[in-house]
Amino acid sequence: MKPEPLVHRDLKPANILLDRNYVSKIGNVGLARLVPPSVADSVMQYRITSTMGTFCYIDPEYQQTGMLGVKSDIYSLGVLLL
Repeated sequence: MKPEPLVHRDLKPANILLDRNYVSKIGNVGLARLVPPSVADSVMQYRITSTMGTFCYIDPEYQQTGMLGVKSDIYSLGVLLL
């Protein structure tokens, strides 16, 4: 069974946790959204009503247009790694 795509919407250093073996875990999933299965396979993004997250880590396209996609977290991860 294929898992449903999830967009965290608030990846930032404070939400990356390490266990005692230094394995990273993503925390604070309160803003996370499942991408609807009806659009997950056919489009790369979908509109969401309000932009949420930490300003410096939000995908600029999401900030400007409200279009959220599974790649939005990739942008946040890139900023996090800088």
